[in-house]
Amino acid sequence: MVKWKLELKARLPAVKVVYYVGQKDERSRKYSQEVCVYCMDVSAPQLLASPLEKDRKPTPVFTSLPALAFQVQPQQFNVLVTTYEYVMRDRAKLCRLEWKYIIIDEAQ
Repeated sequence: MVKWKLELKARLPAVKVVYYVGQKDERSRKYSQEVCVYCMDVSAPQLLASPLEKDRKPTPVFTSLPALAFQVQPQQFNVLVTTYEYVMRDRAKLCRLEWKYIIIDEAQ
């Protein structure tokens, strides 16, 4: 990771790079602040119950939000540097992006 940082800074100083590493909460923060402008977690629908059915348990339904709420709006970054392990851990989030290229460096 350090070599990637040095190489990108030396050879492409104008390129915006996101280093997607760290603990789960740090990666989550980086995703929401540096990778994705606005994106709703559609895997966690809100629980609603019909007002006419007060005795029934709430059932998962999606509220009527604008279509934009369910689209990933990527930030302006050119390169995301991470590891294979983080890609696999956070693949549900990262697969929402429309990637042009993906390069996985498995050098030891």
